[in-house]
Amino acid sequence: MSKNIYKEETVEAAIAAGLADLGLTEEDVDIEIISEGGWLKKAQVAISVKDEEKEADFDEDDDFEEGEMVEEEIEDSEKAAIIEGIKEKTYGFVKGLIELMGVDCETSVDVEGSNININIQGPESRIIIGRRGEVLDAIQHIAMTSVNKERRIDFKVVVDAENYRKRRVETLKRVGESSARKALKYGEIVELEPMNAYERRIIHTTLAGRRDVVTRSEGEGRDRHVEVIPCDEYGQEFGERKEKNKYGTSHDFRRKGVGRMKRFGQPRNRF
Repeated sequence: MSKNIYKEETVEAAIAAGLADLGLTEEDVDIEIISEGGWLKKAQVAISVKDEEKEADFDEDDDFEEGEMVEEEIEDSEKAAIIEGIKEKTYGFVKGLIELMGVDCETSVDVEGSNININIQGPESRIIIGRRGEVLDAIQHIAMTSVNKERRIDFKVVVDAENYRKRRVETLKRVGESSARKALKYGEIVELEPMNAYERRIIHTTLAGRRDVVTRSEGEGRDRHVEVIPCDEYGQEFGERKEKNKYGTSHDFRRKGVGRMKRFGQPRNRF
């Protein structure tokens, strides 16, 4: 069972970052605190996914702990009441969190089946979204875990801002298709940027029906990413990894530095 290592300012922040990256909740993983951090030192935790087969291996007559309940045993009226309570609690939590952040946004909530959708609109919604949706994902994870202590029924909390998630899905689909074309055109393995589990799943799903390329997740923790690999007409993988260009690796740069490299048609700088 592989472990993913995460480092943040506090243990709680490291756990939240890891769960957001894996797209899981605390019930789905084992968490090991490696270091609680301190002065000039970040907290470090190891997160590994629980063995699903082991977790599912129980006798039908086993007793459940107090507070747990099989969803099929809950009547529809009681389930609706539970969802309504979760909705109000989640809405209040997210709204209060945004107010504490001091962001000028409006919050609304609606329910679709067992999905609780929190929608955020406003002139400063970009702050809520963050870089590639990182802040939005963190708010969604915290909201989910804060109201998911009893776990009496299956439900999902989705926090969105300015329809970002739908737009992000469409963008990832286009990235997947363009990466497949590039892999086939140049015969190279195309490495995409690091993504969380949900976004990687979109890339995999987008290209799953194709026979000319395959996708694979590589890397650990925050560096986990998708590779798009070209295939021949028989479905066999081929292609080479393209070495990435890195600024400052040329011989002239290493030996002379900026300003001492050759300049065509211009006098060299004197120091």
